[in-house]
Amino acid sequence: MSYLGLTTALTYYGISLNMGSLGVDVYHAQFFSGLSETPCILLPFLLAHCGRRTLSMLSMLLSGSACLMSLVASHIYGDSVWGMGLALLGKVCMLTNMFVSLLYSIELQRCLGLVNVFHRVGSVFNTLFSFSSGIPLAAMLVYGCGPIIGSLFILLLPETSSGPLPDSLEDCERQSRVHQNE
Repeated sequence: MSYLGLTTALTYYGISLNMGSLGVDVYHAQFFSGLSETPCILLPFLLAHCGRRTLSMLSMLLSGSACLMSLVASHIYGDSVWGMGLALLGKVCMLTNMFVSLLYSIELQRCLGLVNVFHRVGSVFNTLFSFSSGIPLAAMLVYGCGPIIGSLFILLLPETSSGPLPDSLEDCERQSRVHQNE
């Protein structure tokens, strides 16, 4: 969960704060960046039908793939509009994963503080990349490969959408014993 928090913050804030470095007009980039976050209104419906683990894994995998395709579109083919569009898709998927990972860490109850610490560390790591002449190759590789690796870690997490939330410490211990036996 810590790696997921770090990767989510690193990718989301890295793309959000550097939309003007993608080679398009800053005002258009910020407008489309804000507009791209509106599909997250549908997130509760997706959570009810897909489950937390599936939605989190798909959003991380799609985000990493979109960031890598954005790298190909903007750096190799020189198409900044497609590069921005794919980067925005990666940003929306990271926002979806941010909501789901917060819900996951609350339901698992053992890692909420640790996930939040690593989320902040991921936000701070964005200052290590220099975006003066566009988003560098290394940054987009990190934004693309990090979520893909994170989607593999999600396979280790239990699905929490179908079970009741624990009310006491005994319920938490019983729940962890059940997950260890599975």
